[in-house]
Amino acid sequence: MKTRFALLALVVLIAAAVLAAPAAAHGGLPAMNKAMVTYDLEKGYWVGTISGHVRGTFQMTGLEYAYPDELVYTESFAVAGRDGTMEGYVIGIFPGPAFSATGWVTSATGRWAKMTRWMMWQSGTVTESGDTYVARSHVAFLPSFLDD
Repeated sequence: MKTRFALLALVVLIAAAVLAAPAAAHGGLPAMNKAMVTYDLEKGYWVGTISGHVRGTFQMTGLEYAYPDELVYTESFAVAGRDGTMEGYVIGIFPGPAFSATGWVTSATGRWAKMTRWMMWQSGTVTESGDTYVARSHVAFLPSFLDD
């Protein structure tokens, strides 16, 4: 289990280093953010806020879950703020209570339109209090080599 997590962390670090290089070519740096979302048991998704370079409401909806040794998941995400909207997906691992995920922005509007096809990276922890689950994380949007 620790070996898989270490391997995933290494892959994420290498991908971040490779994908961050084109930032200067796109006229921007990676967009660094913090997010806090709470799991809504009735609606079945995470909802909260994201702040930093990207600001607005942040929602993550589970698409697929698997439990080989630890939780491996795929989720869609949506961000809505004054500067536009953004949607995409992530694939992550949750050995608990920490999690890490990587994915792509599949569509964006407004001032965020240039972030379409950018990589999204997220890492954080989940805390539980009764029926309430809160995830606090760092979220980075990184320019992609896909546009070069």
